[in-house]
Amino acid sequence: MITFDVIGTPIPQGSMRAFVDRRTGRAMVARGDNAKTNPWRADVAERARAAVRDVVVEGHSVLYSRETAVAIAIVYRLAMPKKWLRPTGGLRPAAPPFPSVTPDTDKLDRAVLDAITYAGNVWQDDAQATYVVGLRCYVLPGEWTGAVVRLGFAERDGDLVVIRALDDAQMCRRAVLDVRLDHATNRVTSASTTQPGGAP
Repeated sequence: MITFDVIGTPIPQGSMRAFVDRRTGRAMVARGDNAKTNPWRADVAERARAAVRDVVVEGHSVLYSRETAVAIAIVYRLAMPKKWLRPTGGLRPAAPPFPSVTPDTDKLDRAVLDAITYAGNVWQDDAQATYVVGLRCYVLPGEWTGAVVRLGFAERDGDLVVIRALDDAQMCRRAVLDVRLDHATNRVTSASTTQPGGAP
């Protein structure tokens, strides 16, 4: 199993869309990418290339040959939105450990899969990624953002790749819930000491 981290802000890759050019009347196809998509893909490709450089079998151009099915799990570590941060520090009580808003997981996956293809030494085509899991979680302020990518042979490593990714996501969840719990506990303790009879 290969694991590598990509530090930065995960950026989604847009979908292909068809439209008619009003000037020429021709049908056109374009992809609605964010301006930051290419730099993010370049960072992923660089890290993927470096991660497998020393494990590619001599005489082979890629780690996973064209006939090989690959398992991949990606954990996206996203910055906690500002609306969930307390001005005095910590998190608001309802701060979620997992996002339910954009960027969409499938569009984040698309950018990473294409980037790994661009790396040139991992696989020959992202169609080989037959076992794909993408997970998004929020991280606390001050922690690094980016992605943790795990790759393995689908038949041999598929379950382990996914289990490790789930562990990563649950670590993010526990960190957020612990901070929320600490804040709630401190608030209850503070309130009890200010109530009549609350002090010892």
